[in-house]
Amino acid sequence: MAAEHTQRGVVFVHGLFSSGSTWDQFRNLVAQDAELRPFETLTFSYVSRPAVLNPQRRLPSFDDVADNLRGFLEVDARHFGNVVLVAHSQGGLIVQRYLSRMLHDGRGLELARIRRVVLFACPNLGSELALSLRRAIWRGRHPQEHQLRPITQAVTEAQRTVVTRIDHATAGAADQCPIAITAYAGDTDNIVTSASARSVFRDVGVLPGDHSTIIRPDSSRHRSYTVLKHLLLMDPPTWKRPGGGSDVTETRSGDLTVGPGTQKDDTLSSTIGAPASSSRVVVGSADPQVHAPRRVTEWSARLLGVKPAIEAKGAQGDLPRYVPRDHDRELRLALRETATNGGLVVLEGEPSTGKSRSAYEALTAELPDWRLVRPHTAKDLDELVTSGSSHTVVWLDDLSRFLDAPGGLTAADLLRLIDAYPPIVFVAALWPGSYDDSAERSGAADGSALSEAREILRLAKIVSVAEELTESEWAAARSAAAEDPRIAAALIGADFGLFQTLAGAPVLLRRWRGGDPYGRAVLNASIDALRVGGPEVLTLDYLRAAAPGYLTSSQWARATPNWLDSALAYCAERVDGATAALSPVSGVLAGSTVGYRLADYLLRVGEQHRRFSSVPTEAWRALLRTVVEPQILGRIGWNAEWRLLYELAHDFYTSAGQDGVTRRAALLTHQGLSAQALELLEQDAQKGNAAAVKALVSQKWPTDTGPEDVVARLAPYVSEHPSAAEEVARALDRLGRTEESIHHWVGLAEHNHSRAVKIAVGHLLRLDRRPDALELLRNHAGSDPVGARPLLVRLLLEEKTEAGRTEAESWLRRWLEEGDSLGLLPDLLLDQGRLREVEELADLDLDRARDSLVGYWADRGAADPESARRAVEICRRWAKEKNGEWVLLHLLTRLGRTEEAVEAAVTFEREHGANDDLNAVITSMLVDQGRVEEVRARADSGDSRAQSVVAEQLMASGRIAELGQRAARGELPACQLLSDWLGERGRVAEAVSLWHQWAESSAGGYRYPLFDFLERHGLDDELMQLLEAEREPLGKRNGRRLARLLVKKSRIAELRDRAAGGDPYADAELVSHLMEHGQYEEACQRAVAGSGAATRMLLAEAGSGRELVPGLMRHGLRLDGSVAVPHSASGRKRN
Repeated sequence: MAAEHTQRGVVFVHGLFSSGSTWDQFRNLVAQDAELRPFETLTFSYVSRPAVLNPQRRLPSFDDVADNLRGFLEVDARHFGNVVLVAHSQGGLIVQRYLSRMLHDGRGLELARIRRVVLFACPNLGSELALSLRRAIWRGRHPQEHQLRPITQAVTEAQRTVVTRIDHATAGAADQCPIAITAYAGDTDNIVTSASARSVFRDVGVLPGDHSTIIRPDSSRHRSYTVLKHLLLMDPPTWKRPGGGSDVTETRSGDLTVGPGTQKDDTLSSTIGAPASSSRVVVGSADPQVHAPRRVTEWSARLLGVKPAIEAKGAQGDLPRYVPRDHDRELRLALRETATNGGLVVLEGEPSTGKSRSAYEALTAELPDWRLVRPHTAKDLDELVTSGSSHTVVWLDDLSRFLDAPGGLTAADLLRLIDAYPPIVFVAALWPGSYDDSAERSGAADGSALSEAREILRLAKIVSVAEELTESEWAAARSAAAEDPRIAAALIGADFGLFQTLAGAPVLLRRWRGGDPYGRAVLNASIDALRVGGPEVLTLDYLRAAAPGYLTSSQWARATPNWLDSALAYCAERVDGATAALSPVSGVLAGSTVGYRLADYLLRVGEQHRRFSSVPTEAWRALLRTVVEPQILGRIGWNAEWRLLYELAHDFYTSAGQDGVTRRAALLTHQGLSAQALELLEQDAQKGNAAAVKALVSQKWPTDTGPEDVVARLAPYVSEHPSAAEEVARALDRLGRTEESIHHWVGLAEHNHSRAVKIAVGHLLRLDRRPDALELLRNHAGSDPVGARPLLVRLLLEEKTEAGRTEAESWLRRWLEEGDSLGLLPDLLLDQGRLREVEELADLDLDRARDSLVGYWADRGAADPESARRAVEICRRWAKEKNGEWVLLHLLTRLGRTEEAVEAAVTFEREHGANDDLNAVITSMLVDQGRVEEVRARADSGDSRAQSVVAEQLMASGRIAELGQRAARGELPACQLLSDWLGERGRVAEAVSLWHQWAESSAGGYRYPLFDFLERHGLDDELMQLLEAEREPLGKRNGRRLARLLVKKSRIAELRDRAAGGDPYADAELVSHLMEHGQYEEACQRAVAGSGAATRMLLAEAGSGRELVPGLMRHGLRLDGSVAVPHSASGRKRN
């Protein structure tokens, strides 16, 4: 079926004692996020309750759940062309077990559609606190809990497989598959330590929140949500779309960019000068004093990028009255904090939402006497910042301009400037799209623009500027309107926000959609240039060459000789004093104009409406002729490649010079021209192109290439390129040349290669060269704490000599002083009976020492009551410290003093607040003790874990009436069980009524369970009626539902209308419909126009061996949608 394997899916996997509803907040935010429309979410649920009340049932083991996940992905998620797995806590171990079992079964190639894995608070090294508590509570009776114990063999083996054969894999095979893995820890997580959550994965981070709240985003600005969104919007370097390709980001408009994107915030409109032709943009300033340092209060808001407002009769002053915003307090606090030690403050928000004005007002209020400089490029920063000694504000305005530019701002540069004294405060703005493209992106190579952007934004204080006004802001606006006619006029408009109206958004749209066809052609050419990754400033040469492609033949025939001048005048006119649709950009010489910048609001709206509109030949060719920056040429080339326009893509990559070599080679490989790709890469590698060497190493070699050839072809690059040295070392291993291989691995270790030390040590041990292995580990214990240190300790202890134990202890104590406990020293001391020393470590709040002591005391407590009494006394002393209450709770349960344990847990909950894991622990202990009424009391108070247990108990005992009462009170577990029970008995109408009642009583009218139930039971008419009546935007899940229903009801015309309006779900369903009905020509045309769905479906079919469009993979498409089979006379070879 043509619709198979074409969509993007996110599969959420919950943790121990949890359920699929754990992810509801994440799923709702994803569904409501227009930028994540290509993604559909599913939850994988499995039985993981604190206890099973039905004696005929058992709890599944990890292997059971992993195999269940495999079946879920193969059946329920089969329609996803690529998948992102997102897991919390134990769910991360299940995902790793699934991946490991697939590789052990020789099914590595089947994992290729998994783009990445995201782990939140996964106990990769076991849980030191609450999970060790569970270990005591269930005493080994829970088959999943056992896997959470620190460093169990099964977990370790699975993780070793995942780390070595997935996270560090370079190519797909039966026993390996490269998948990017990102692991996050919670900064206040008492359940899973940061070291355990991050483990040895390459891409790791820390997020705000504890073990529960890390996956409870309360808004789209919550850090856990934003980092997941960033990861979803970026294809990692490990993932290749069918046929190869390179890193790709799908932007909100559906177009693709390489790098942080091209959406820009409008900056200062320069003085309008006479049009002047220029092929190369060299942006300068007509006034050399514009960027000169001066006091904050000496700058005008307009010179700092605050947009001109609409004109109104009786308005006074250059700016309308300032309307106080809710974010002002946060912004001013951020400025006060950075004024002390320096720093970067970034305002994030949609265009024309008041970012620059808010920053101007805040600086005027907080730092009026500081000097302010406005650099034009990153290269200006040093000179501008160091030109004086007083406190300095650096106004960057559009941060993307400094991040994207070749040789742009780096994190090192920023840190150096921030660390200057007196302090320096940087102020900048970003669109949400730009922030999503830059922040928290795993997989960006060190030193790349994306990596630098990520590091810079980690240093920043982010202040979000909302597009919609709050009630207090509306009240302030109405108050200001009484004295400012501009604000009064803006409040009258109902179709636009206040600040968009003040900035002239309605006027901009009228100019774009207005009656002048030549002005509209120029604006459409500008929008399309940015859609496909073109430069921010569009030259006159580009507009002159591209605009005719947007005119009909009759319009072009009627054009006057000065048609372009008239069109530019039309577009650059500021109606009612507002921002112009196109703003001239001045050059170095006074009065010169080097190009035009499109208004950011018009770009945002225009790219949405032209999302699936074809870019004419004239625009592509004009970009190829006028753009000179290699980075931008490569970006445009990738957009052409994504539209399957391979000939154009090759042209742009070739024009990009060295910057385009690796992308061109990847495209050649995708086309089945591997030999030409290798030849191209080798030619550039010999010229010293580091990117070409890296690509050559990871290139798919011809099947007849032996390890000798690999050594010969990569040997010239070994000394300068570690990736080449690694591949040569592996080839030498295959040849049995072990000594030479060890030499290369040792060399890689000197360059801090992540696995080199362990591999070299493994070789040495196999050669029975243990002393050499120990010496190597000693030399690298400082630089490789993750790999070398545990291995060194293990080898020393394996000697079973006093000298070995003494040296191991010496290393462990040294590392402990450095803050790296490894969790091994307490066990080593206990094995030697040195209990007092372990207690001293525990008094220092070393978690592993306390956990080890609890196990030691519990094992001896029954036989030695005095020892147990002393242990409880010590734990009560620790209970006053952070995490100490958990240790006491653990010990009490291990000693069998369960009633005391319950009281301690309830006290802890009362003093520190509840979380999902604590709720599960308390509920389980109450169930174990038969204290059913207390479980019900907790359920009545809103404890979701207790509600699940009570609902299960009522269902198991057939007490449906009581279950209905709880459902009527809005308890979600009861609603879910009761609706399923009603549906199984054909009482669907009652179940629908139940979900209607639940939706009406839920916060915000949450109706997804209702929609899910209607869809599951085939109630299409009612579902469509509800979807069409929705007042709020449908979001991804419901948008896709409606599109599918339109196809099901054969309302294809409506589907086409929605797709034409930029609805990506309608586009995806339309393309699927076209493919199923053999209308491949139109599907190809939609791919050329920019439909990502069409591209994915066509490539998926071709990649599966069913090339429905002959020649597509080899030749790509022409602009008319036909296959670009070369004419016999022009069968030139690419080289």
